[in-house]
Amino acid sequence: MRDTGFQIEAIYSDEDLLQLRIQGSNGAYGGEAEVYVGLDKIPNMARALRGFPSTAGENLVFELGNFDPKYAGGGVLLQFQCGSTGKVSVEATIENDPKKSTGHFGKVQFTVWIEPAAIDLFIPMLEKIGVDRQGKAILCGLTTG
Repeated sequence: MRDTGFQIEAIYSDEDLLQLRIQGSNGAYGGEAEVYVGLDKIPNMARALRGFPSTAGENLVFELGNFDPKYAGGGVLLQFQCGSTGKVSVEATIENDPKKSTGHFGKVQFTVWIEPAAIDLFIPMLEKIGVDRQGKAILCGLTTG
């Protein structure tokens, strides 16, 4: 995992779901969670990101997994926002599964700045995970906003 950005890795799949390990960091703060998503979640995310951002102020929100402790896995919320300069901020909330945490349960929130071109490189990696149900997708962040 790079110093700043996100990595989504498919670690298990069956006929109904994908188990993902999602890591993120802005260099100062970061976290990791294993989440469960339906098979359409990653292809839909890739589709939504295609062409983003098209205008300043544009917003996209993705919830991966679940933040309800009654369910297995953790939760990741990624909020993409295009600023007036064309740079994109990703506000991330990452919460691991309290049942699997072995004393290290946690929740972290942080922001990562990215260039729109990094999204264009991220999309084919997401699409590959959607098709193959394995592999990694890396979204590289900037070291400063």
